[in-house]
Amino acid sequence: MAEIASGVLRLPIYDSEAKLDKLWSLPLFAGSIGIKQAAQLIYERVTSAGVSDKEFTIESRHLKYPFTLTASRGDFGVARQTLAAELWRLPQNIEAGELNGESVVIVGANIGAAAVYLASKLDLSRFTAIEPNRRNLGKLRRNTDSYGDQIEVFVRAFGTRPGFQRLANPEAGDSGRHASYRYERWDTEQGPLNTALVMTPTAILNQTRSRIGILHVDIGGAEKEVFDDSKTGHGEADLLLESTRYFYVRPRDRYVKGATKAVSEAAHRTGHKLIERHGPVLVFENTNFANLQ
Repeated sequence: MAEIASGVLRLPIYDSEAKLDKLWSLPLFAGSIGIKQAAQLIYERVTSAGVSDKEFTIESRHLKYPFTLTASRGDFGVARQTLAAELWRLPQNIEAGELNGESVVIVGANIGAAAVYLASKLDLSRFTAIEPNRRNLGKLRRNTDSYGDQIEVFVRAFGTRPGFQRLANPEAGDSGRHASYRYERWDTEQGPLNTALVMTPTAILNQTRSRIGILHVDIGGAEKEVFDDSKTGHGEADLLLESTRYFYVRPRDRYVKGATKAVSEAAHRTGHKLIERHGPVLVFENTNFANLQ
């Protein structure tokens, strides 16, 4: 059993063919090696041994149940950022009890780390987890199944235009490493696996009954097109933010230029103010939320 606790990631990986029988234990916060370097070193050791597609389980003091991932770079990053760096932690000025029971929407759920991290703290809240990439779906469902009907998973992209969206990012070079989301219409009836149906802001509001405690957005640069007022006008995305108490977003300017500007302007336009930064994650609070009926 692997473990992330007390700043240490432990990965026992046993594989007879690769002859792996040792426990790798590296400090993530203190000492001569940092959290990013530790995860990278473990990733390199595992992939060099040819077991990067093997699944393993970690336990964390932050989670109610074990968490499944593979030794891929993407999964390592998700675990490190969510369970060790706690990029999606609650704002400092609020107790979990104040949000417990409010709806939480995770847009770009990936393999479920942010959803189960917050669900473990907000056990009375109902979660809507939206993820378009079917490659993540198996792990996402396994990681959320233990939470029962608290977390509902939707295999959807997020956008303001109904229909299918292509899950690729031409501006980022289609490398596959970060091509999780890109808003480009894909109108053929039989597209490849990198397409997904769109879940619109209106559909999300209908799902959550119009009030959202936390809206989490991590969609690889596509946030620019969703929240850019010059493209969408004061439309569905703004209505979603107006109904949201805390807006967490990880803008990806390195993939799509202007992402931070677009989400920041949308936040301020809808009554939000920036209250915290959790590394690359911006946390906005809706100053008008108390007035919502």
